[in-house]
Amino acid sequence: MSDDERDEEMTAMELAKRLAPAFAKMAEAAHEASGMLSKFAKIPNESTLVKRGRGMDSEGKRLTKAQKRELKPPRAPTAFNMFMKDEVQRVRVERGDLSPKEVFTECARRWREKKSRTQGSLQGGGSLNPVSTPPAMKDKHKKDKSHKKDKKNKDK
Repeated sequence: MSDDERDEEMTAMELAKRLAPAFAKMAEAAHEASGMLSKFAKIPNESTLVKRGRGMDSEGKRLTKAQKRELKPPRAPTAFNMFMKDEVQRVRVERGDLSPKEVFTECARRWREKKSRTQGSLQGGGSLNPVSTPPAMKDKHKKDKSHKKDKKNKDK
């Protein structure tokens, strides 16, 4: 099989896989050469060949957590967020004598009531998202710690 025939059979993916290491080496060499030239010319290294990655700015410097947070799009409000936004105002108008903590407590109670009404209205009275913890999960935090006693007895 000649070289021409091999080239025709090679897919774009194979070509990319073969060329990727070569391009990576060329980029590293160009970056190194740029650094060397800036040293000889006695100018600051203002190379455009900057390694960029996730969490890096345009100059190749790492971003702080706050900067990364600013770049992320804000989360969409949940049903609870939207309910609380309206309900807090409603409770403050209805009962202006409540402290902020009591206002939120009242709103949370109303949210629980609303959830139980909507879940109770599902087919057969069941729910897809039960409010109470399933029986298997209730005792999950109470693990049997007998293995610790066994280890102590073995050490003696």
